[in-house]
Amino acid sequence: MVPFLYKVAEQFYAHLGNELYRHTFVFPNRRAGIFFQKYLAEIAGKPLFSPTIITIQELFASLSRFQPADRIEMLVMLYDHFGRISGSDESFDDFLYWGEMLLNDFDDVDKYMVDAGQLFRNVHDFRSLDDDMSYLTETQIDAIRRFWTHFMPVEGNETKQRFQETWKVLHELYSSFRAELSEKGHAYEGMMFREVAERAKVKETEEWGTESFVFVGLNALTPAEIVLMEHLRNLGMADFYWDYDSPFMHDAQNRASFRVKENLSRFPSRFTLDGFGDEREKTKIELIGISSGVGQAKHLTQILSELIASGEIADPGEAINTAIVLPDENLLLPVLYSIPAEIGKINVTMGYGLSHASVSSLVEHIALLQQHQRSWNGETAFYHRYVKALLNHPLVTMAAKEEAEGLKNHMLTFNRIVVPHSEIPHHPLLQMIFSPVT
Repeated sequence: MVPFLYKVAEQFYAHLGNELYRHTFVFPNRRAGIFFQKYLAEIAGKPLFSPTIITIQELFASLSRFQPADRIEMLVMLYDHFGRISGSDESFDDFLYWGEMLLNDFDDVDKYMVDAGQLFRNVHDFRSLDDDMSYLTETQIDAIRRFWTHFMPVEGNETKQRFQETWKVLHELYSSFRAELSEKGHAYEGMMFREVAERAKVKETEEWGTESFVFVGLNALTPAEIVLMEHLRNLGMADFYWDYDSPFMHDAQNRASFRVKENLSRFPSRFTLDGFGDEREKTKIELIGISSGVGQAKHLTQILSELIASGEIADPGEAINTAIVLPDENLLLPVLYSIPAEIGKINVTMGYGLSHASVSSLVEHIALLQQHQRSWNGETAFYHRYVKALLNHPLVTMAAKEEAEGLKNHMLTFNRIVVPHSEIPHHPLLQMIFSPVT
């Protein structure tokens, strides 16, 4: 079956050819954009100027008057506002969990263009909601009441009491936090989404120019995204393509089909994707029960070998159309080690977390080393346990193996409990690591 992105690339190259560079293609994520460029290169068969490839998040950021704010700086700023408004004296470490949650909630509030004043109303006055529920269904009203009932009935419950106290200040916190960000010209992602959508609503978009946008493969649209896409559509600046090939998407009894029909009707396509949807194959799903994650990774070797032997992976050296989807990033390394040697390229849908990388443990060792430095005979010295841990780290031994071994032998020979800075070998990396931080 021909991939959806291949069909899109094929149609646009057939109709626009070398003029493709005048368009900006907007995808839900970078991976989709990479595959689109790959297919476009295959279809063209010659060098050509590539169209601009961006994600939907990057599109909003490019149209916004704000600059993306650093998340750590936002957490510190939010902590200051929370302490001032609530009178809380809790430490930043204690606030961090709540702060992350609040940033995520504020992000959702803005992406869905919710009235924050109504959302963050005081829980002590929640019964007044009964007078302002005409716009809600009975199901929604029941859900709201169940939510409040869960948090309110038990007196003396510290967690619920804290939730209620926090809820009281959320609207003021939300407003003052956004005001300071706006004053500095910064914003979190949802705030940029809302700002762009509100400008699109009142048509304050002259500075956006007349660039042509092609939205490809989006699905669950937020209200902010819908507002922007409708505005660009009305200006004749946008085209839309939906990956709705599954027969379940066209089943009237399937609730997901309602949103499909809405998107197809509201955002139609300029070009017809020839043959797309005509080659639907029966989906085959096989469930294999394996108790451990490592066991699952090891079984992958057998599955891939069988796919190669059966010809389903026709070219093992270029198996990019075979996807390995991981629910847990901890499985990534076992999976990579389990891929048969004859497979050159394969599509693994998971990034590698920085916390699992060697450089992360190296930074942790350096932090411990510096935290436990001390003064010894008038100079900075380091405790032997943290020195040895650093010298044994793979990245250090790779870069300065001879010097690291020499220092370890020196420590053993002279039975060093602390290692003065003057005894650190004159290797650039070691000198940098052992430079005293005050």
